[in-house]
Amino acid sequence: MLNDDFLNQRSSDASTARDYRRKIVGASRLAEMLAAARDGSNASRPTIVQCHGCFDIVHPGHIRYLQFARRQGDVLVVSITGDATIDKEPQRPQIPQELRAENLAALEFVDWVVIDPHPTAEAILGALRPDVYVKGREYATSEDPRFLRERDVVEAYGGRVIFSSGEVVFSSSRIIGAMGQTDELSERRLDYLCDRHDIDRSTMTRHVASIRGANVVVVGDVIVDRYVLCDARNVSSESPMMSLKALGKEDYVGGAALIALQLAAFGARPTLLTATGPGELSCWAQRRLVSAGVRVRSILEREEAPLRTRFVV
Repeated sequence: MLNDDFLNQRSSDASTARDYRRKIVGASRLAEMLAAARDGSNASRPTIVQCHGCFDIVHPGHIRYLQFARRQGDVLVVSITGDATIDKEPQRPQIPQELRAENLAALEFVDWVVIDPHPTAEAILGALRPDVYVKGREYATSEDPRFLRERDVVEAYGGRVIFSSGEVVFSSSRIIGAMGQTDELSERRLDYLCDRHDIDRSTMTRHVASIRGANVVVVGDVIVDRYVLCDARNVSSESPMMSLKALGKEDYVGGAALIALQLAAFGARPTLLTATGPGELSCWAQRRLVSAGVRVRSILEREEAPLRTRFVV
């Protein structure tokens, strides 16, 4: 009998929409449950599969990865990196760890979800001891020392590391950039900002409301911020350099022009005094500003707007 108590608990307690949050458990409790499931003969032991990651925005690439992992065994455990130890660009993760865990728990083919407070998966792998640890195909030739340590942990107790089929062509960073911020996330950030700087929310709201209809002059540069969205392929073991695959790019207006855009969004009538020219980026930025309701007045001639490029992994 294939550990009926464990598998039945998984299906009855965690499969319905009403109860899916029961799939989210602490590391110690889950380790006990998995150890109990392994008690018995080899014929009755379930094969435990584990995936690990941030899962900030669950996209089709994640779904395929997790479905592949689920087919490798009887029980799929997904561990997610906690908010405090995610090392990405500012304001990441977009989704708090509790909601990220709920998103994964709501997937029918995910059996258990655990939040890991450590920056890498070494500790959680050692505690849960999955039979199979699944990583994306991009790790098959990776020399990233963090992944190599995780692999060593799994292989030390006799587990296997395998790599999912197919190629990841989706990016949480790209999706976040494309969709902007949800109202709920914006509200949370605003509350955090007010608390951190001891700002009264109602006073700030009145000041912002007073901007509507005001004539405002902004003086400064038009800068174009370009974000190249990438997937990490490899990390060199000799030096801290990454091999990246570019997935696309997004251009945004920055500098003083961004201030003018924000003022227009608040209902003001901004005029931007700046340097403009006939260059492609300069013309693109001017069109973006004018379409948003910003009056652009050129006070200096400049061939092209400055371009700042950042690579987001």
